[in-house]
Amino acid sequence: LANGCDSLAHEETYNIGGKTIAVLPTPPYDTKINKDLARNIIVSGGLLISEYLYPDKSKMEYSRNCSRRDKLVVMFGHKLVLVSGSTKSGSAITVQNAIKYKIPVFAIWPDINKPSECYELNDKLIREHNATKIAFKTDHIDKSWLTAQNKKLSLF
Repeated sequence: LANGCDSLAHEETYNIGGKTIAVLPTPPYDTKINKDLARNIIVSGGLLISEYLYPDKSKMEYSRNCSRRDKLVVMFGHKLVLVSGSTKSGSAITVQNAIKYKIPVFAIWPDINKPSECYELNDKLIREHNATKIAFKTDHIDKSWLTAQNKKLSLF
């Protein structure tokens, strides 16, 4: 539940009355998670899922747990939307799992004139794996796609 795209997706989902599920790479009581976001997910009828009872003992163990969590996120979902990512990011692991398990992948692509490192994974997915391209023309994502008909469930 780090700050970023995933947190924003959870927040926007419960703000419009939807339910959201957070798959955690740590126990729910761990100090690494955003406690306010976790509380709001639960209060709004969402769910926190973790397969871990004890905190990780090292950065390497935490990294491994994140990779395992990324696989679970893909297995629970029916679509994957990549907001941004580099080919060496944690998002790349999630995308690899989606491709492996034949989960449809969508990649956001801004209307920019030159490629950006933060969208290199998006570009690769669109060019090499035929991901569906979602274009937008501003430097931020228009939240209007989060309509009542799409508010059933978000999973990150």
